Amino acid sequence: MKNWNLYNYLQDAAQRGGAWVVFRIAPSPGNFEESILNSWDDPDPVKRPITRTLIAKENIRPGGWLQCDNDWRFRPVDDVGDEIMAIQRFILWQAPPKYRWGAFGFEPANEPNIEWYTRGKLETIPPLHDTLAWRALDQYFSNLYDYVHEYAGLLPVYVLTPPMAQSAYAETHNINSDEPGCDEFAFSGYGVMTRTFNAVDPKNDGYSWHNYWIADREGWAACPGGQHVSMWFPDTIKSNIQNGVRPAIITEADLASPAQGMENWFTDKDALPRTAASSIREFLYYEEMAGGVAVWLLNDDVGNAEHGWHQAFTPTLGFREWFTDWWYSGEAP
Repeated sequence: MKNWNLYNYLQDAAQRGGAWVVFRIAPSPGNFEESILNSWDDPDPVKRPITRTLIAKENIRPGGWLQCDNDWRFRPVDDVGDEIMAIQRFILWQAPPKYRWGAFGFEPANEPNIEWYTRGKLETIPPLHDTLAWRALDQYFSNLYDYVHEYAGLLPVYVLTPPMAQSAYAETHNINSDEPGCDEFAFSGYGVMTRTFNAVDPKNDGYSWHNYWIADREGWAACPGGQHVSMWFPDTIKSNIQNGVRPAIITEADLASPAQGMENWFTDKDALPRTAASSIREFLYYEEMAGGVAVWLLNDDVGNAEHGWHQAFTPTLGFREWFTDWWYSGEAP
């Protein structure tokens, strides 16, 4: 364990605060045959090969390469699954007795629809809007689920669905659109992923997704008045969540930042802190599908504009006013 302060914080939240602690496996770049190409020499997606041939089976490294210090290149199903089980095994069974607790679940990747099937702003082969890409994703994540549950034994572990980037062919509609009713996609990626997402008995232990919104669109309403991603899930996913077949959690939620390109008129949380706090509070009030929501809060202070938008604390400002206005209201645990 490299950071016991962080470990203790998560343990305290899980045991005393009753929080759902979800681990995201990162990096988790898929396992593509093209990873062996010399042109794939940098994690920058613009420099990666344009073709994407996903290897969905376990115990296969592209070209037979050993996996060492190049996790951003490829992560086979078994490698991601072993990490999930190792984390849960340590925190639940192997840590010193007073430091033991359990994670609620694990996200096996972050927005793989855009992270795996875009090349900068260029299309890949297959492109994100092709069902071939989504079928490959379905095979990979359903195999990952099977792998973990085959080898976990008595270890209790929840493999959540990978959260997809919103309005990137996952849901049935593009909720970022200003068109009345929002643009309807030719197909839904979630619908194509019938084993992982859209089956009566899907291969997941819970649904996980992200949701960003423009100020004044916090309500549960059709586009463009509302921007709740879950409103546009395929019917089977909705039924599974509403009937308690699987738990559901939003693991990133916040007002859309300027960098996200959603044309949010609200561009400065510090200038209008009460407006920011009210927007977050209102979105959480109206969200109907998620059993839990994690507002995307950071304090890493890396100088990245996107991270800065979501920072609740900075060394110069301390706790930002919009955060304290929201957190110390009725939303506090």
